[in-house]
Amino acid sequence: MSPVVQDFPMAPETPFMPEHPENIYEKGEQSNVPLLMGATRHDGSYVLGVFYNRFIKHNNLTEDVTFLRTDLVPSVLRALGKDCTYN
Repeated sequence: MSPVVQDFPMAPETPFMPEHPENIYEKGEQSNVPLLMGATRHDGSYVLGVFYNRFIKHNNLTEDVTFLRTDLVPSVLRALGKDCTYN
């Protein structure tokens, strides 16, 4: 298990942040601490691995062609908190 910020159906833990970080920042309630950021070409691999193991495999969707063709990408986007409604 790992700490999570997201609040979505497959989140195994209670989020350690009670509110979205943007809301905390807008209210000025953030902690003012130094920040170091970086990126690698494999960023996101862990999240996709968790999504695969805890959602796709867990729900026996690895061979579900309909899910893989039509629902996989919207499901990943929803898990990441993105609106994926189509007009």
